[in-house]
Amino acid sequence: MSRLLLSSVAGAPPAGPAEGDLTRVFLPLAIMAGLIVIAWLALVTVRRLRSHDSSGGGTFSLEELRRMKHDGTLSDDEFESAREALSGQHLRGKDRQG
Repeated sequence: MSRLLLSSVAGAPPAGPAEGDLTRVFLPLAIMAGLIVIAWLALVTVRRLRSHDSSGGGTFSLEELRRMKHDGTLSDDEFESAREALSGQHLRGKDRQG
């Protein structure tokens, strides 16, 4: 308190936090934030890879079939056939559960 009083009487600005103090605080925070971002990106990548792997060999979702039809990979007849097969698999799965 007396130091603050003396510095204001002498006309000098009060002493604030030293530059080294800010570095000691913000550098670890920046490193921690960077690690959190890297972990989040890794988690998103792993989830994306697992979702593609879980689709099974040769089985497509309806969204993938629509995209393939839109891209020209599937003809209209192929799309309809695959869509019917997909909906048939879906119905058979419901029968087993219910």
